[in-house]
Amino acid sequence: MLFTVPVFLITVFAGGMRFDGMQALYSVIKYIVVLILIILVKNTNPRLRIDQAVNFFWLKMFPLAIVGFILALVGL
Repeated sequence: MLFTVPVFLITVFAGGMRFDGMQALYSVIKYIVVLILIILVKNTNPRLRIDQAVNFFWLKMFPLAIVGFILALVGL
C-alpha cells in the first residue's frame, strides 16, 4: 500500500512518473513527497468512533457543502 497508493495518486493528479533523464529525479521527489503526506495524515489523525464521524460530517461539513453547492450554482 505504501507503493501503490502514492504511484496511483501521482499518476492521476500530478502528471505521472517518467524515468528518462532529469524526470526520473523529479518522479522520485514527487513519490517521496506524496508518501510523506500519506504517512503524516495516517499518523496524526486519531481513530474516530462512528458517532464522532457522523456528528462532524452532518453538523459541520454538510452546511459547508450546501453553501459550496449554492455558490457553484450561482457561478461564483
